[in-house]
Amino acid sequence: MKVASLRSRVRNGALVMLAVAVVLGLLALPAVNRLGRGIRQTLYRNYLSIEASHRMHAALWAAQLAQRDGRLAEALPSSREEFTKWIDIALHNITEPGEAELAADIGARGRRLFDQLAAAADSRHDHEFAELHGRIDELIEMNRAAMLRADSRAVRMSQRLTYELAGGLGILLLVGAVLSWTLAWTIAEPLDELAEGLRSFSLRGPSQRLGKQGFAELDAVAAEFDRMAGRLAQFEKLNVDRLIYEKSKTEAIIESLEDGVVLVDSEGIVAHINEVASIILGIEPAEALGSRFDDLSSNSPHYLKVRDALSGLSAKSPEDQRVELGLNVRGRDHWYVLKWVPLRRKEVGSLGTILILQDITYLRDLERRTAKKLAQGNRA
Repeated sequence: MKVASLRSRVRNGALVMLAVAVVLGLLALPAVNRLGRGIRQTLYRNYLSIEASHRMHAALWAAQLAQRDGRLAEALPSSREEFTKWIDIALHNITEPGEAELAADIGARGRRLFDQLAAAADSRHDHEFAELHGRIDELIEMNRAAMLRADSRAVRMSQRLTYELAGGLGILLLVGAVLSWTLAWTIAEPLDELAEGLRSFSLRGPSQRLGKQGFAELDAVAAEFDRMAGRLAQFEKLNVDRLIYEKSKTEAIIESLEDGVVLVDSEGIVAHINEVASIILGIEPAEALGSRFDDLSSNSPHYLKVRDALSGLSAKSPEDQRVELGLNVRGRDHWYVLKWVPLRRKEVGSLGTILILQDITYLRDLERRTAKKLAQGNRA
C-alpha cells in the first residue's frame, strides 16, 4: 500500500463525513425553517389578533362610558376610529379556520352599532354591546387556543430536530473515529521507523542518512532531513575561533569609542553596552545585558531621563531620530546628542538598533565662551 492508497483513504473518509454533514443539513434546515415559521405565527400573528381584540374592547367601553356620562357626541368619532383600526388589523392576521368569519361578524356588528349610536345618541344598546363583547371574547379564546397548539407543534418539531442532529453527530463521530484509527494504523509503522532513524543520527558519528521511506510524504521529510544534516555538517567545519575573534574585535572597537554606545537587538534586548554608556546611564553592564532596554530594573535618574527622551523619537522620521539632553556626569554638567540609529539589511530586515550618546559638551563650552567675549566687547 503506497501513497495513492493513503491519500485515497483520507479523501474517501473526508467525502463520507462531508456527505453525512450535507444530508444532516438537508434534513435539519427545513425543520428549522418550519420551526421558525411556527414560532413567528405563534408569537406574532396570534398575538396581534389578541391585542386587537383587547383594543376593540377598550373602544367599546369608551363609547359606553361616554354615553352614560353624556359625552357620546364628543367621544364617538375617536372610539369608532380606534375600533375600525383594530378590526382591520385582526382581519389581516387570520390564522385559524372560522376566524375570518368571526372577525367579519365583529366588524359588521361594530359598524352597525356605531351607526346606531351616531343616529340616536340617547338610545340604549346594552344588549348589542354585550353581544359584541362576547364575540370579541370568542376571538380572543380562538387565538389563545391557536397559540397553545402552535407551541405544542414547535416543541414536537424541536424534539425531532434534536434527535436528527444527535443522530447525525453520532454518525459523524463514528466515521471520524474509524478514519482516525485506520490512518493511525496505516502510518504508525513508517513513522516509528523514521523516528528511530532520527534518534540514531549524530553529527559526531558517521554521516548517517535516513534513506528511502515507505510513503512519498515521509520520504520527502527524510530527504529534507538528510539535506539539513549535510548543511549542519558543513557548518560544523567553520572556524569557530575566527567567529569569536571577529566578535571580540567588534566589541573592542565599540569599547574604544569616546561616545557612549548601546547595541539593542531586534527584540529590544540589550546585546552590548560600552563603558562610556554605562557611566553616562549609571547602569552596570551586567544589569543591562540580556534585558529589554526600555524596561531595565534600574532607578538611575540618567537612565530614566534618557529613556523618556527616546520615547518621543518614535513619531519622528528616521532623519530626525536624535535629541539633545543635559546630564550631570561625575560632578559636571555634560551635553549629549542621543541618536537612535536602526540597523537594517535589505535581505534580512531589521538587525536591531544602536543608541549613540555623543558628548558635545566642548561645543557648548565654546559657545558660552564666545557669547561671554561678545558680551564683554559690547559693554566696552
